[in-house]
Amino acid sequence: MKEGPCDKSYGIHCAKVVQFPEDVIKFATKYQEKLEDVEGMKYIKDFDPSLKRKLIDEGNGMIAKVLEDFKGIDVANLSDDDLEAKLKKLKTDLAKQDNLYIKGLIGV
Repeated sequence: MKEGPCDKSYGIHCAKVVQFPEDVIKFATKYQEKLEDVEGMKYIKDFDPSLKRKLIDEGNGMIAKVLEDFKGIDVANLSDDDLEAKLKKLKTDLAKQDNLYIKGLIGV
């Protein structure tokens, strides 16, 4: 065992083995999918855990930069069309990044 994120969880399997109620297992399964970021993982789900972690960390850094850029937009002095154009550019620039986690998140 080592410190850090885990790429697999056996909690739901254990709950099935000890016969937890089916509604609890269904809820846990849906909640787990939400936590696992299914969309972002669609291109990297079968990658080695260390490579997955690297791509996710890089992608999160890219997202943080876009959020900083977004915070810098002076929305009070832009028309709706100009604001929409700026947001589309941020998304387009993010989509151009060579990161499969990002591509999964934004549907590229």
